[in-house]
Amino acid sequence: MRHLLFFFSLCLLVVSCGHSSPQDKVLLARADSLMEVHPDSALTLLNHITDSKYLSSSAHALYALLMSQALDKNNIEVQSDSLIRIATAYYHGKKEFSHAGYAWFYLSRVEGNRGNAEGRAAALLKAQSYAVRSNNYKLQGFVYGEKAREYQVQQQPDSTLFYYRLAYSAFQNAGDRRNATVGLINIANCYYMQSRFDSALVYFHLADETARSFHETSLHTSICRFTGLIAYCQKNYPLALHDLRIAAQTRDQYDYSKWIDMAMIYLQTNQLDSAKIYLNRCYDPHEMAPAYYRLWQQINQKEGHLAAALYYADRVSIAKDSLS
Repeated sequence: MRHLLFFFSLCLLVVSCGHSSPQDKVLLARADSLMEVHPDSALTLLNHITDSKYLSSSAHALYALLMSQALDKNNIEVQSDSLIRIATAYYHGKKEFSHAGYAWFYLSRVEGNRGNAEGRAAALLKAQSYAVRSNNYKLQGFVYGEKAREYQVQQQPDSTLFYYRLAYSAFQNAGDRRNATVGLINIANCYYMQSRFDSALVYFHLADETARSFHETSLHTSICRFTGLIAYCQKNYPLALHDLRIAAQTRDQYDYSKWIDMAMIYLQTNQLDSAKIYLNRCYDPHEMAPAYYRLWQQINQKEGHLAAALYYADRVSIAKDSLS
């Protein structure tokens, strides 16, 4: 009798652990449908699944993938790979190539967050192999874009440009106009970083035409920032100021960079008070700290405040060391 009771208990446990409730299935489906447009809503829905361990294995893998995706899209940095590896383990060897590709893609993001360059590269290779077999052009675009950024960090401009071109082509094939436009901006930025300004402007203008066609203001202002910087490099300060003022109309996490750019132009035109106004708006210069302090150094030199100029010169060195 005891053995019989144990057998029934085991069967009950298997049934409860192997099946997802109708409510959880609905939550997963709705989160999946909202992920692209409203990732914050998708994350809220996924948080309503109270215990993912009781989902079926396929639903558990989908939950792990969607949750990883939602966290990434909501700019919540994840360094633990335990969640996304549920998805990579489940989709390994299965013919769900699109899900497998995304699973390995988000694993590469986690490895990047952990500072594991080798793990990131290996996960991206896996993601790419699944993406190609899936014929999912959007997934291919994301993977190629991530590979481009990987080469960018390694300061390999030719490989960076090659993969940004592949990403742009993939997003075009997917009919994803916004990400295709971002692809054009990335290609243009590659040329800008190499000081090939004429080529950069060709792609920036093409990206701007595309962005205007679907009224994407944020992309237009981003493009204006780059064209303003090119005008600055070419010493066309009135045009640089015009474009950067347009760029500053959109407030985002890169405001500090815009204020520094504006201050840079005002310094070149000897409008020191205006330069200081924009630098004072920059409460945290982030990775642009060396440029920020160098501008303060140059302003104080022009004003004859040598002690202050020396102080900011020292801050430039400290900021460089800190970034290194």
